[in-house]
Amino acid sequence: MSPARKLVIWDDGWAPYAAEFAARLEPGWRVWADAGDTRWLREQIGDADALVALGMPVEALPDARKLSLFLCPGAGLLTPDPEAFPAGCPVVNVFEHDAPVAEYVLM
Repeated sequence: MSPARKLVIWDDGWAPYAAEFAARLEPGWRVWADAGDTRWLREQIGDADALVALGMPVEALPDARKLSLFLCPGAGLLTPDPEAFPAGCPVVNVFEHDAPVAEYVLM
């Protein structure tokens, strides 16, 4: 049996979907969600495999030793710089919505 994996959701827009994430992930994943303060994130990120958040406080980076995926469900500048994450940790965000946004603004 493989060890449990941990997903941390640190965003008030996505935290309500924690049960949905848990239902759709492969067995063995645990999901922790909160939109709390940085202290909560620092307590949870140490053994997390993945993080869903709009950003990550720089002071929490040293605690993210095991992080293997950072998913930013937004566009724009990522904070901190993706190079600051642990080696081998992909940092991904959403994109390809520039044309619809431009059309919306012009309408």
